[in-house]
Amino acid sequence: MFSVNGEKYNHIIRSLRLGVGENVVFCDGKFYDYECKLIAYDDRHASFEIVQKYLNRTEPELRITVYQCLAKGDKLDDMVKRCVQFGVHKIVPVLSKRCVSRPDSKSAAKKTERLNKIARSSAMQSMRGYIPRVSDIIDYEQAIAQMKRYQTSFVCYENENYKSIIIPGHKKDEVAFLIGPEGGLDESEVEYAKKNGIPCVTLGKRILRTEDAASFIIPILLYNTENL
Repeated sequence: MFSVNGEKYNHIIRSLRLGVGENVVFCDGKFYDYECKLIAYDDRHASFEIVQKYLNRTEPELRITVYQCLAKGDKLDDMVKRCVQFGVHKIVPVLSKRCVSRPDSKSAAKKTERLNKIARSSAMQSMRGYIPRVSDIIDYEQAIAQMKRYQTSFVCYENENYKSIIIPGHKKDEVAFLIGPEGGLDESEVEYAKKNGIPCVTLGKRILRTEDAASFIIPILLYNTENL
């Protein structure tokens, strides 16, 4: 038996209006779900007993990391929300040359904290078995260095006309891709990626907003690796 309070209590008792004897599913954030029965509650705490434990069925085997260049305002809020619902494994904010948003360390820490709260809420809503993490902001060179470690990686570039999204060869691979900011990537950054063995790809004939591009790519990767 265990009990919950605070935000979880409010969601279960006041939003879902769960009654004694009814079941709800909890996730441990480590790929396991727990079907639990509400056995009692008061004005602060709700008590549950575990009915059964099972492996979460919603997680894709393909692990996708999005390297997302910073965008103005709260654009990354919606980007994180959608990407978590679609199945992203990790999101890494990146500071590139044309980023208009350039927060100081204090503002950056607050931004990262907020984005992780959004990720947690979106993971709960979509019944994810894992809560994707939004990492601290890194610079472009660090992003490229990290992307070289992945089995499949690519940079999305609006001036690339021929090479399309690279599909991993195995459904359990790890893949990473980078999305530029509102003004796109600087040509020197594109060349830097290529020199480090990271190819640039096109997302088609239409230019997507920076906050929409990642959520356009993720379902394509999942569908083509039988992970949708």
